[in-house]
Amino acid sequence: MPPDQSAALQCDIVTLARHANPMDTTDEASTSPYCEPGILQLPRHSLQHRVPHVKQLFNWDCGLACAMMVLKAVGLHHCDYALLRQLCPTTSIWTIDLAHLLRRFGLGVAFTTITLGPNPAYANESFYSASLQEDERRVSRLFRDAHGAGISVAQRSVGAQELACALLAADTLVLVLVDKRRLDPWLAAADACLPYALCGLAGSDVVGYTGHYILLVGYDGARGEFLVRDPAGSSGGEPARITPGALDAARKAFGTDEDVLFLSHPALARRAQAAQQRRHPQPWQGQAEEEGDLQQEQGQYVVAGVV
Repeated sequence: MPPDQSAALQCDIVTLARHANPMDTTDEASTSPYCEPGILQLPRHSLQHRVPHVKQLFNWDCGLACAMMVLKAVGLHHCDYALLRQLCPTTSIWTIDLAHLLRRFGLGVAFTTITLGPNPAYANESFYSASLQEDERRVSRLFRDAHGAGISVAQRSVGAQELACALLAADTLVLVLVDKRRLDPWLAAADACLPYALCGLAGSDVVGYTGHYILLVGYDGARGEFLVRDPAGSSGGEPARITPGALDAARKAFGTDEDVLFLSHPALARRAQAAQQRRHPQPWQGQAEEEGDLQQEQGQYVVAGVV
């Protein structure tokens, strides 16, 4: 997206990640930093990040698969699934686990949620009940340690407009927790055999909340749709599409706490700019030069991201 359009939308996820008071729950902290106040309609601009699809392997690792997609998108190809499992050694993965995991690789991480820490209301929810007591101490500690780790945490709800504007900022991907039961009918790109085979769903008669992570990789302003990489969906091909209303129904369902991770990295912006230049090259810019610069940047970030 041209710089003037990005500035007009004021979609500055970096500002939130670096300067927000992570535990400020005042009205001032609830003001969106991404879009110009007073704009009610969704943006008309479009941007899609090139994010390789990573398929989850089990019924609990959708979050790790999304994290792997993010790392590949920013050029950290030396990271593998075994390393992520070593750094996040649990099969009961919460959003705060993923926030700390991705922060270790140098990403800017801003976490918005309507509940700070484990929600006691989920004690009787079958999806959480088996591990809630065991998880509570770890999750509470990770929330306390977030500020020191450089993770911005804000207790507030996020609207579809803010998600779209963050994606249009060019350096940001958005990881979202959803209720998979509400998501499946909308993701036409998902394999017909997969919706209930992953993320704890054993059959079409399953009832109750089923947590699932997806990655928003772009926004199509012409069609008013978000572009989604779903770790439970088909590998390869174009991202799935979902309307703002359908996405809101899935991500604001009971059980999600409306958890959202805004994940920023300079490599995303540079790749988006390089793609824009290839589509609309300047007279003095050749494609070979652009690709050479991009390869150099990728190498730089691989070194910087080693843990």
